[in-house]
Amino acid sequence: MAPTPSRSIKINVDSAYLPSASTGAIGVLARDSSRAVLGGFAQLVPVSGPASSVEASGLCAVLDFAITCGWTSAIVESDAATLVNKIHRPSPDLSLLGGLLSTARSMVAASFGRLQVCFAPRPLILLPIR
Repeated sequence: MAPTPSRSIKINVDSAYLPSASTGAIGVLARDSSRAVLGGFAQLVPVSGPASSVEASGLCAVLDFAITCGWTSAIVESDAATLVNKIHRPSPDLSLLGGLLSTARSMVAASFGRLQVCFAPRPLILLPIR
């Protein structure tokens, strides 16, 4: 996890897909450059497509959260590499995921002075061997 530049907000988002319940869940945590927690939330997300749609819905929820909080400079970190790669591609994507990403791009263009969406791999947790 890279340090947050001064006067920026870092927002981490993670999603989970629960196929047996046809739903997903997202968790969001926002911190300032001193790593103080500014807010966050968790919510269930109805799934109407592939598991990746939960990640894209999570990104839209993060952007809505940041807009509601009045943050205009933010770094969003996600462990969804495909999502992060797709949001940086200017070419149209006609899939369900592309539609959600189009919504996210519109939110960014309308509301943010500076926004970065970055890939942040999940940390590796090592457990002791007994």
